[in-house]
Amino acid sequence: MRLPKPLDTSTPPESDGAFDLIPAGWYQVEIDSADGEDFSTEKGRGQRVKLVNKISGPTHEGRLLWDRIIISHTGSQQAADIGNEKLRAAAYHAGVPQLSDTDQLVGRKLEARVGIRPARGQYEAQN
Repeated sequence: MRLPKPLDTSTPPESDGAFDLIPAGWYQVEIDSADGEDFSTEKGRGQRVKLVNKISGPTHEGRLLWDRIIISHTGSQQAADIGNEKLRAAAYHAGVPQLSDTDQLVGRKLEARVGIRPARGQYEAQN
């Protein structure tokens, strides 16, 4: 896509805190999108659900949280079982009694636990 006008990238951007870590804890979120996708790795192929959750409180309102939940995997039935249980729990807490389409989750509210993965090697700590 061609930009309407060039962006000056000669100086570093001002930090607005948009990518600062969110403190570990429980947050109210609304599921903003829930899409399925196929994936392939060296360990197998499968399907996963990509969830985008928007925080509504008690702090960090408007920040987004992403989650990818494996629901089938040719190389690991355990990964698929764990993912299906995680998706089932999300649907239950979002008030969806029987989930047959990920679109049923969009717009639903629930509480989500945010954790912090410690820094490893060249990668900084992340949510």
